[in-house]
Amino acid sequence: MVFWNASQFSQLVIAINRFVNLYFPFRYEAIFNKNVTSASIYSVWIFALAQGMPYFWADCTLLFDFKSFTFGFIDTRCSVFIGYYLDFDLSIAVVSTIAFIDFTSFLKIHHLQKKGSLHLMRKDVKFFLQTWVQAMASIAELVVYFWVAPLAMDNKWFHFCLTTLSWMLVELVDGCVF
Repeated sequence: MVFWNASQFSQLVIAINRFVNLYFPFRYEAIFNKNVTSASIYSVWIFALAQGMPYFWADCTLLFDFKSFTFGFIDTRCSVFIGYYLDFDLSIAVVSTIAFIDFTSFLKIHHLQKKGSLHLMRKDVKFFLQTWVQAMASIAELVVYFWVAPLAMDNKWFHFCLTTLSWMLVELVDGCVF
């Protein structure tokens, strides 16, 4: 969970960096100076570690459920809070924010290309599309894991596929895109 969160927060910082570069090109170096860049990296890992620590507490941990063949939170207030708000809601918020920032960056790129003041190379367009594919894969995985899979609790193999394989598939897509 720590590394999943660090990955998401890193992608958010990258999206913000790209946005600032496009919308504030003359102030970019002042905004993303060495101190801000270092603070961004430290913040990513501090938030990721802070969010991952509760998983080590006995009341907030995940257990393997042999009936559904998946990991799930034990039934406590802590685990419900961690599982739903810190895992699902925060992940959806971060990925949606990345998608919004990248969409506004896309609009700026499109505007600059239309004016003829920006000429993107093919690799730049591919890089931009990679971020969209990664964001859409993450959103799809979260929706399948938290909303679709619970509807299939009666069939343990189907539930297993919807949870475990969707989790693995998003990591596969992320690796292939990278």
